[in-house]
Order: sequence, then structure tokens, then C-alpha cells
Amino acid sequence: KEGNRAATVYLRGGVAATRSLRFDGFVNYLDKSSDGDGQAFSNPISGRTYDDASSTSTKRWLLAASGTLDLMNGRWITVLRGSYLDEKRRGDSTSFPFFGPLTPATLAAVTLDPNGADATRTKATLESTYTFGGAGFLNHLTGFAESKRETYQNPFPSPFSPLQAGK
Repeated sequence: KEGNRAATVYLRGGVAATRSLRFDGFVNYLDKSSDGDGQAFSNPISGRTYDDASSTSTKRWLLAASGTLDLMNGRWITVLRGSYLDEKRRGDSTSFPFFGPLTPATLAAVTLDPNGADATRTKATLESTYTFGGAGFLNHLTGFAESKRETYQNPFPSPFSPLQAGK
């Protein structure tokens, strides 16, 4: 009897600035939350789910744009693309800090522990293709360059694993 809610917005468009130059782009936003059940990976209920208040939520923005330059009647096409992603995930999941039989005392020790991730990705590409040759025998010469940057941060790093914090 878990719940789930998702809302998304997607906008897309493009415009031909001239006969040889076109711009396109889109924006996508997601806001999602879900309830779940915890899962024990050890005793007392190894491998089974546990009905609790576990939950997850995600908020994500994705923006992308491109410009296309078409020269020489389609024989030389150059495309510049760029995108940006920003995602934040949060959750609470069951922690079973015990081994042994399930008793009222050990059950009272079950907690919901926070987890999540903050991540971004920026990417840019440039691709240019020149087509030459005659009927029945075409050649393509393509150049490509890409730049990408990703970041990650755990907003709830474990004191036992400080490297989880990332950046």
C-alpha cells in the first residue's frame, strides 16, 4: 500500500534562423516521490521486506540545446550541442543495526536513515561532417570534439566512509 507521485514538465522547440542555420532545444523537469518498504540484508528477517516509512524523492532538471549549420546544400553539416543536468535525490530507508532474534528491544532499534545524492553533468559536443564524391561513391570526413564535467556529492556521508562525500 505504498504511494507514488510524479510530476513532469517537458518543453521542446526549434527555429530556423536562416535556410542554413537552425536552433533546437528542450527543458525537462521531474519531481517524483515514492513510498517503499525497507529490506533487511541480515538477521532477523534476512532478505525480506519490512513495512516501514521508507521513501525516496527526486528532483531533476535537464536542459539541452543545439545549433545546426548546413552549408553547401547539405554537403557540410556542423552541429554544436550542449546539455546540463541537475539532480537531487533524497530518501529514508530502514537500518537494522542488530543481529539475532527479533525482540521488542531490537525492533525499537530499527531506524530510518537518510540517504541521497546531489549530481550535475554538463556536456558540450561539436561535430562537423563534410560529404564529397560522386554518384555511387560518397565519402564522409567527420571531426568530433566533446567536453564533459560531472559532479557528485553525498549529502549524508557515513562517518565510517568519509570518501563518500565526493565532489
